[in-house]
Amino acid sequence: MLRELDGIDGAMQLIREDEAFHDAVFREMREPGTSQDAIVQQVVDIFARYTEQSRLQLNDAGAYIGKIDGWTPPNHDPYKIASDPQGWKKFVLDRLDADRSVCFCPEKSG
Repeated sequence: MLRELDGIDGAMQLIREDEAFHDAVFREMREPGTSQDAIVQQVVDIFARYTEQSRLQLNDAGAYIGKIDGWTPPNHDPYKIASDPQGWKKFVLDRLDADRSVCFCPEKSG
């Protein structure tokens, strides 16, 4: 994946240093067609292909991971979590789809 990203002129620097670019990539992953930026779309294509490849490999190894359109990997800053664990927990729980994530919500697990 990194080799492919390196092949897109300037993409790695944008990913590392440009918060707006980073946000545009994640927005495009969640809502395809929101960006007209060719570099954003190329990066999203690479991420999507490798994410799907990983999902399929895990399923081949015995997992049962369904495909969710618009899924993006979690992006949590460990320093922010450590500085305010209760705030992080509230942030996550407020956004968690409890009906689809019963393993994260003990009150919902049988």
